[in-house]
Amino acid sequence: MWAAKAESPPGRGPRVTRTSRHLRRNTARSASRRTPLPSSEAEDLRSVESRQSTYIEFINVSGVRLRVFWIDYDQKPVLYATLVDGDSYVQQTFVTHPWAAVTDAGEIRAAYLPSSSPARAVLR
Repeated sequence: MWAAKAESPPGRGPRVTRTSRHLRRNTARSASRRTPLPSSEAEDLRSVESRQSTYIEFINVSGVRLRVFWIDYDQKPVLYATLVDGDSYVQQTFVTHPWAAVTDAGEIRAAYLPSSSPARAVLR
């Protein structure tokens, strides 16, 4: 499911930034932290509807390169970003759209469902 052949979104890719850990800790305090879902649940996730818009910030502090996938309506992963350790980016999404962070080897590190308010997903 998490093969490198996953589709990429049309248009420009996300704006990936490198930020210091100190800066990440002290900015956007209004964003809540999202707790990842158990990776065993990631295989059953799918997007449901596109009604309530929100934002999620992905921050990679895992020490490895991670690929961030949106899981579409047919349970297919769509590659949105590749983050090396220290990278972060903000993604507009919808409350019922799941996301997964996956290693190059295909290991699911974390899966998230966004909240109705902007949130931060720290990828460990």
